[in-house]
Amino acid sequence: MTYRLNYLIFALACATGICIRTVMLLFTIEEKSGFIISEYAVWAIVLLVFLVLAAAIIFSLSLIEKPKNIRSCMDQGIIFPISCIAVAIAIIYETFFSGIMSGAVLYQTLIHSILAIVSAVALLLIAYCGFMKLTFPPIISVIPIFFWITRLIIIFSSFSTISVISDTIIETAAMCLTLITFIIYAKLESGYLEKEKHLLAFATVLVNTYVCLIASVPRIICDITSFEQAVHLHPVPSLTTLSAALFSIIVSARLTKAEK
Repeated sequence: MTYRLNYLIFALACATGICIRTVMLLFTIEEKSGFIISEYAVWAIVLLVFLVLAAAIIFSLSLIEKPKNIRSCMDQGIIFPISCIAVAIAIIYETFFSGIMSGAVLYQTLIHSILAIVSAVALLLIAYCGFMKLTFPPIISVIPIFFWITRLIIIFSSFSTISVISDTIIETAAMCLTLITFIIYAKLESGYLEKEKHLLAFATVLVNTYVCLIASVPRIICDITSFEQAVHLHPVPSLTTLSAALFSIIVSARLTKAEK
């Protein structure tokens, strides 16, 4: 198994997963409650099985690669700084200009807002250092981890206050895997990512990309095509999830590079 073949299978799985999830949002989910429509229950279960199976295939194939020495993401070129800027912009926008904080209490909003600003600044600093080919203290890469922890708590808390909808598992999985991905990235920049855990890190980051894509792209497609009635009214962080997918795929690419 080569990395090129692995990414080809990954791309096919993502394309299929996005199509399946879009169909689920448009046709199998009740627009008000968010529950699966009873007459489509069997089909919805089959589609969910396909989504889980695709994730399992991506994870399993990623574990049979040949381990390589790994380098910092700062060697990735201009695309990595761009992904950091995208994440920073998405964090600021969805924290202050969307409805995802509507279910949070005052102290959660305050803490999350402060961490959003600090994390965005940290990501922009990392992006600047990437553009200018400068080094930066690795501790900066740890800062966004605290933002994703509070984002996960807020999203999970808001889900617990509404009916159990089909989005809950996917969105929660995306937030958990994104948090793990940023922990892996921080370890990568700090030089603490052990070589024996390289394949597990690569598999986790690649699966996170897949989950983030099927969590965000179908919702964005529905919004753009004016099918909002097919999507549950509860706001979910589609933009941060999409930007996290871009960030993750670039981190995974760095994990495939051998040290010179």
